[in-house]
Amino acid sequence: LRVPPRREFRLEALVDIMEGRIRVHAHSYRSDEILMLMRVAERFGFKIDVFTHVLEGYRVATEMAQHGAAGSTFSDWWQYKREAFDAIPHNATIMQQHGVLAGINSDIPWLQSFMHLEIAKPVKYGGASQLEALRMLTLNPARMMYIDHKVGSLEEGKDADVVLLTASPFDSYARVEKTIVDEIGRAHV
Repeated sequence: LRVPPRREFRLEALVDIMEGRIRVHAHSYRSDEILMLMRVAERFGFKIDVFTHVLEGYRVATEMAQHGAAGSTFSDWWQYKREAFDAIPHNATIMQQHGVLAGINSDIPWLQSFMHLEIAKPVKYGGASQLEALRMLTLNPARMMYIDHKVGSLEEGKDADVVLLTASPFDSYARVEKTIVDEIGRAHV
């Protein structure tokens, strides 16, 4: 009785990357690692779709744009560890100005509830418009995940969870008045 060869899941994943069935989102901080990974991808014929955290994206924004990579970064977190020492609060706006699809993220659970306060930072630090900054939190991340046909903006036919604030999201005194999840008829306050 012959035993079939063992599946090589890691190699199967690499084939899926090479053939475009798996999109690559790469965790990164520093410009040297961002450049290195783009060079590896270009050498082997695949693409990095999104760099996550990408704190030094501002240094290699032109190269990221040429590669076609997006950047999802923190709004203004830096110097909390060695890899983050050269991060700047202008990062998202600089990447966007160079043609990189830029988004604001956080992997800190308590901060995720306050992301509406984070979007004012690209406006203050980088001179982004309020609409550009709002898109960095809503539509741009949806584009990065290829789900913008379903979420990311308020349009007919899209799914949406909506937060109603007492003031503009760029007003630091704005508070959440109501959150609508799944359907308007099923609002959770």
